[in-house]
Amino acid sequence: MMRIWIDQGGAYGNLGDEAMLLVAIQRLRRLFPGCEFIVPALADRPLPDIGSYERVSAPVVLTEGVRQYLDRKTRSWFGRTEQSVWANRLNLWLCDQRRWMPEYLRRVHDELVEAIDSCDFYFAVGAANLHDWSIRGNVLPRAWAVRRFAQADKPVIINGQTVGPLKTKAAGKLLRDMALSSDLFSLRDPVVSLEWMQRVGVDVDRLDVIGDEAFQLDPAPAEQVDAYLMSHGIERDEPYILAHIRHTDYIKQIAADNPVLIQTLRDLAQRGKVLLCPMSYGEHSGKDEDFARLVAKQTQITDRVIPGKQIEDVQIARGLVERADSVVSLSYHLQVFAIAAARPFICLASGDYYRLKCEALQAWIDPRFRLTIDLDSDVNPGQVCGRLDEVRHGFVDHLSHVSNDIVAKQQVFASRIQKLLQVEKPGVGRAFVSEKRAA
Repeated sequence: MMRIWIDQGGAYGNLGDEAMLLVAIQRLRRLFPGCEFIVPALADRPLPDIGSYERVSAPVVLTEGVRQYLDRKTRSWFGRTEQSVWANRLNLWLCDQRRWMPEYLRRVHDELVEAIDSCDFYFAVGAANLHDWSIRGNVLPRAWAVRRFAQADKPVIINGQTVGPLKTKAAGKLLRDMALSSDLFSLRDPVVSLEWMQRVGVDVDRLDVIGDEAFQLDPAPAEQVDAYLMSHGIERDEPYILAHIRHTDYIKQIAADNPVLIQTLRDLAQRGKVLLCPMSYGEHSGKDEDFARLVAKQTQITDRVIPGKQIEDVQIARGLVERADSVVSLSYHLQVFAIAAARPFICLASGDYYRLKCEALQAWIDPRFRLTIDLDSDVNPGQVCGRLDEVRHGFVDHLSHVSNDIVAKQQVFASRIQKLLQVEKPGVGRAFVSEKRAA
């Protein structure tokens, strides 16, 4: 029975992350019928319904536990030097030296090693957390797991990543090591992530560009989408604009009275009802629906700007995009859904993290169309309706072409995964041939 380690990229109540995870799981089950999944995850965070799987501790519990334990014992600089190449190398090495660990870290170490030993290969679901800001929380733990698989001569597949910024040597070195230890490494965009990988010394010939996994997410059944819309006073055939904004955007806070945001929503409301779609639930990214109510109140037209109720099924969000007249969103994945559904859309950006994601998505699109409104500096947001009209009349057909091109690239990459593993009888026997190690 094929057993696959699924690095799920932190899909805890964030609907965009859950969309990538669901599509990845569905694809792997098609490629390897009967396969089993090991999912490293934090114990106090909920995961979406992905069928049967075995849950183990997340590697960050080990890497961060080692860092904190040494900092307490030595009262040194160790716990505060995630920007140091040397300190990260030391951390990775110490994570495999169980003999000195306290008992609680030994238990975590042994659980992870046993799970890795039981798996046939490593698969990282798409994400956008390989950058300077998340060395301790994401890059270092991933690097440790990738290294363990590579040392065991087991295939490593890193899929659909957005990379950067990588301005520190520490993050760049970890990413380079991960790329060189992988058999297949694919990116979400053809420009921004590719450039960052080149800057840290990774040969572009080692990389594939396949877009975001969520392009292939199916919408929820029409009756579920209709029920959600009608619960917000939007009739089955009534046109509406789908919008998204959140308070906690990982890097900085957005104020509910942000003048660019409020003016943008007021302008949109002149065209029809605006439904503020939440894209997270629980405590993961703050409660989008609570913030949406504050924003709607600031517009002073709450009969036209409607805060959406919490959604815990990302396929409903995908269906809302399918039914919408257009999309204006901070959420990267609502933008992805808009391309997949060939709906006119505008990207909202705030802070470097979201600007990077907008630039990455824009790289797929005809450069004649400016798709981003910057909530921090755009002094003329009143053009949003005009921009949507340009998209509608200029390149809706282009969006369909982009979506089809991305899906085709993902199908080719899936065939490369299957070829890499050379499954003789899917789910029963296999003979691994590592392109990296055979070269």
